[in-house]
Amino acid sequence: MKRLIKAMWPGALLGLLVGIMGCEGGGDGGGGGSGGDPALVGNWRMVAMSVNGSGSFAPATIGWDVQLQLNADGSVNATEVWQGASESNGGGWSVTGNTLNISAGDYNWSGAYSVGASSFSLSGVPNYDGEGHTGSFVFHRQ
Repeated sequence: MKRLIKAMWPGALLGLLVGIMGCEGGGDGGGGGSGGDPALVGNWRMVAMSVNGSGSFAPATIGWDVQLQLNADGSVNATEVWQGASESNGGGWSVTGNTLNISAGDYNWSGAYSVGASSFSLSGVPNYDGEGHTGSFVFHRQ
């Protein structure tokens, strides 16, 4: 499913990512669970993304929805909906310094993160789609 997300939507919702990330604090990589930042524990939904540094857009505008449940024990449940087709996978997550690592199903995402009370960003995720594109994402707490 995620391989279908190649097209960029120029100018679409550029201000969304800037506005959301502007108020966030940094993750400190502190303890909790299996090496995770306790501020990340909870349920999250992706609300913005950008590919290869281009403008930000809402994944829902192309029929993509990603939800994560990051658990204190280092496990993750990921649910992805691509244009009506749903897929759920379990896996794990961890933090090393300022890097968040998420592995669930086909996803092996690793990038710099920043977390606040109601959202977190994950930036510079190489090959996020298995086709060489670098992605950055913003998730809101559910």
